[in-house]
Amino acid sequence: MRFKINISELTGSLSQAMVRFPLAIVCAVLAALLNNYMLEIDSSEIQDILPTVLSLILGISLFTALGLRLYSLSPLKSLIFQLLGVPILILCYLLLDTQPEEIQIGRFVLLVVLFHLLVSLSVYRPGQSLNVFWQANQALLLRLLNTAFYSMVLYGGLSLALLAIDLLFGIDFDKVYIRLFIFIAYVFNTWFFVAGLKEETEVHFPKGLRIFTQFVLIPLVLIYFLILYAYAGKIIVTWSWPIGWVSNLILGFSITGILVYLLVYPILDESENRLMRLTGRGIFIALFPLVIMMSLAVLRRISDYGVTEERYYLSNLTVWLAFISVFFGFFRSKNIRLIPLSLALIALLNVYGPLSGESVSKRNQFARLEKALSDNQLMEEGQWRAMPDKVLSKEEYERIEGPLRYLLSRHHFTELNAILPDSAQIAGENTHKGPYGNSRFILGQMLGESVTLGEDEWRSYSFRRKGGIGFKPPVGNFDLFFHVRGHHYRGEEELNYGDLDFNLNHEGKSLIVEVNGERMEVNLVDEMLRRLHLKPAQLGAYAYEFSEEQALIKLANSRVELQILLDEFSLNTEGGGLVISNMEYFVWVKKLN
Repeated sequence: MRFKINISELTGSLSQAMVRFPLAIVCAVLAALLNNYMLEIDSSEIQDILPTVLSLILGISLFTALGLRLYSLSPLKSLIFQLLGVPILILCYLLLDTQPEEIQIGRFVLLVVLFHLLVSLSVYRPGQSLNVFWQANQALLLRLLNTAFYSMVLYGGLSLALLAIDLLFGIDFDKVYIRLFIFIAYVFNTWFFVAGLKEETEVHFPKGLRIFTQFVLIPLVLIYFLILYAYAGKIIVTWSWPIGWVSNLILGFSITGILVYLLVYPILDESENRLMRLTGRGIFIALFPLVIMMSLAVLRRISDYGVTEERYYLSNLTVWLAFISVFFGFFRSKNIRLIPLSLALIALLNVYGPLSGESVSKRNQFARLEKALSDNQLMEEGQWRAMPDKVLSKEEYERIEGPLRYLLSRHHFTELNAILPDSAQIAGENTHKGPYGNSRFILGQMLGESVTLGEDEWRSYSFRRKGGIGFKPPVGNFDLFFHVRGHHYRGEEELNYGDLDFNLNHEGKSLIVEVNGERMEVNLVDEMLRRLHLKPAQLGAYAYEFSEEQALIKLANSRVELQILLDEFSLNTEGGGLVISNMEYFVWVKKLN
């Protein structure tokens, strides 16, 4: 048996792909180049170019969809019409640029789903039968799986070759592995995928697909069906609310069930496939009661914690599943184009606008915050009243903190500043302290130190010196210098230098230094909070920075004078207060006699 590689056929196929899908391949190449560039820059610069990279990734699927839709045109006309997708890509960039991470990721995922659904819909032609539409999507799926397999084998093989060279000849390839992965994931993967795309005109139902569906997927659906209906029975018997993560199980059942229906679609009406026909329609009928259970789980989460983007998307999917289960289960519709079309419409509505998850969540969480403030007499004429002596229960405090932290995490500073006094507004450097830190800052300003943690609650706060590497020694002549790392909850270090015995320890709030038995102590927690102009209630879950001037601690007794430069330290809550957990510092010692 001879295995032949037709080079001319391979190069012709790749060239044809470049002619038919030029913009998709260009997006893949540019994305790969920028990803390689990101390996050489720091995290702050990465954030600046990340929206561009994400937009180019979206461009791959967007221009693939346009290329498929315009496949019947000449390459030049197709390219001209594909260029109309460039403004759409620019709009995607604007939607992703300068957004908080949570919103940026949410929008990107929605756009990925939307454009992939457009690829599925782009193969439809007016007057075309639904079976041909099914065949075109089956070809897309098989091409995708084939491309993934080739990409994994290519990367694995080349990585092993590089490893062999490294081990045999001692050549260090450093970042070559990740660069190779980037090239294959973007350039090879995209080019190889579009090189195998063509217009489908005939329907072929593979025998292997029939076997896979009948003996693998249908049993899986049945298992999901039994588990979820057993759980539904438990809910009815115990009369309890469904737990939140049951929604994920129902989504898994739904996706698998709909996939089974789509895979066997062309043979549903064949007389010898009665089981397939019953299974196809039965999936949607069986899905409907589970959608009701899913609705109860989602409503419970929204009732307890309010609307977030994730819960809003889940509620949208619940409505969509209810619509699909009724339409295909009870009305016996067979228009499978409705599945990707309706899902694409939901994704589009959720990306931006008054019905998007971001907008609905913001309105809901802001309303929850205002209600919690009003219920505790903290709102007056639309403004949040500062009441330092106000004592709240833990439940009421969390009612305020929860929506406040959510709104801060999405950078809704303008709306919050509108109800806050100047002293508590989030602006300038405060915008970089993170949602937890900013919520503690606001609550510290508005409610004062009367808001304290319970004795059973634990939190940790980090502090570090600006610059980190290198320091300016204090002015003067010193006899000794040493570096202390107290990375223990009750850190203690003993040192001996000639006639001086040092015992350095941190306990509770204090840094304690004993020199030849003479004790020196400083309340480090209170002193550093005073220097940083912070209250305990304002502390947040991010690393505070302090200057060298703020970091310098001076201690002295009859024998020595110490200057201590703090490098970093951490505080933990204990018994409702703050204690030192870890410390790292530099010590200069000057003998006095």
